[in-house]
Amino acid sequence: MAADRSNDEFRLIPDPFLADTTAEGPKLALLVQYLKDLSFEVPHAPEILKHAPQVPQGVVKVDIKANRLPDEGGNTYECVLLLRVEARLEDRIAYIADVQYAGVVRFDNIPGSQLEPSLMVKVPRLLFPFARQIVADMVQAGGFRAMLVNPINFELHYMEQLKARGAGAGPGGLAGAETSGNA
Repeated sequence: MAADRSNDEFRLIPDPFLADTTAEGPKLALLVQYLKDLSFEVPHAPEILKHAPQVPQGVVKVDIKANRLPDEGGNTYECVLLLRVEARLEDRIAYIADVQYAGVVRFDNIPGSQLEPSLMVKVPRLLFPFARQIVADMVQAGGFRAMLVNPINFELHYMEQLKARGAGAGPGGLAGAETSGNA
């Protein structure tokens, strides 16, 4: 909405840059996003904190889980992006950070063949920047230099999951069950 101040009267008028949203194409609506679970461990504290200015070598594991939520239309899903960071200084674990960041999404007019790829690629792309920031803040609050997780190619990640399931398993296999993938 935009403001119109003609005749010293303040009123709202429709924003001319917003397109009509009544189109019948596929739609994805992110209804809510939230931190589902969070864990941070420093198993060798406080000794390891002497080396906190050094940059630990980290390994990031990614997993995505999605499941249909009960609703009238059957088109609402929870998608959970799981990030696990295990960082080491020399031969010791510096810290382990686990984040489960989730979103509830609703799909309208989406073909069945696009549902699983949307849940495993498009939704995690929306959630990732928030999960990444949580990891960085958590690591810094734990006494270490903030760790920025590199961007993740969720499309490649999904293709690897399809390969791991075998050539016979194709997209669109969410008949109400849970789907997941990891890297």
